[in-house]
Parts: sequence; C-alpha cells; structure tokens
Amino acid sequence: MGDASTVSIIMRDVELRVRIGEHDFEKIEAQRLLLDLTLQFGLQDYNDAHDGYVNYDPMRTFLKELEDRAHTERIETLAHDILSACFRLTPADRAKLAITKPDIFPEMRGVGLHYEGVEPTRVISDKPDTEAAAYRLELVAGQVVETRLAPG
Repeated sequence: MGDASTVSIIMRDVELRVRIGEHDFEKIEAQRLLLDLTLQFGLQDYNDAHDGYVNYDPMRTFLKELEDRAHTERIETLAHDILSACFRLTPADRAKLAITKPDIFPEMRGVGLHYEGVEPTRVISDKPDTEAAAYRLELVAGQVVETRLAPG
C-alpha cells in the first residue's frame, strides 16, 4: 500500500437478535444488538487487486447467521468472532466494530464495545473471574507488535 489513501465499506445500524450475556436475565431469550462495522482497504490495493469492488454479501450473511448461534456469554467473544470473519471473508486491512446492547439497562441507551485495528489474534480472557488484560495488536514492518494497555 504505497498510497496512504483508503476506502471503506460500511455497514451501519445492523440490528440483530442474538443470545448473549452473562446475567441470568440475559439468558432467557435473544436480545437486540446494534452493530456498526467499517472495513478499510488501501485505495491502491482496492482498485488494483480488487477492481474497485469487494463483495460484502458474505459478511452480511455471517452477521445474520449470528441470530441462530448458541448463547455466547461475553460480548468480547462475539466481537472477536465478528472481527475474525471480517478478515476471513474480505480482504480488509483494518476494521472498526461497535457492538451495543441497547436494551440491557433502563437508565442508559446501551452498553457495548468498540474495536478498531488489524486482525485480532486471540481472546485474552473469556472468564469473568480471571485477571483479564487488554492488548493493542499492530502490524509494524510485517511483524505483529503487542502492547499491553493500561486499565481505564
């Protein structure tokens, strides 16, 4: 990617009903999730390697199939699976994902997670009672650089 220009495919306000959550009340039935997804490509690569076109239908199909998936405890696990699909089903260089549970608590419009970066390589912790850590993964000169993020 010699040119720093980029192009993005965006999927906004994707509404799904997914079985997710670790609270007992979340395990009764599927709940509404709102997703915003941006897939970013280097403009030169997008035009040269993909003829200015990337088929986003496989990603849309993957998202819809989440409604049929078994219960997932953590939103982080679901985010990891969605992001992995972004890089498996499209030639994206970077992705942005926002997931919101809009109906979980009455005093707020939603709770969620926002991710921006390159392909994730692993979930650090999917257990609520373990010492979890957050890491930024970046591709620098062909090498994955892992940086532990400070809490907060």
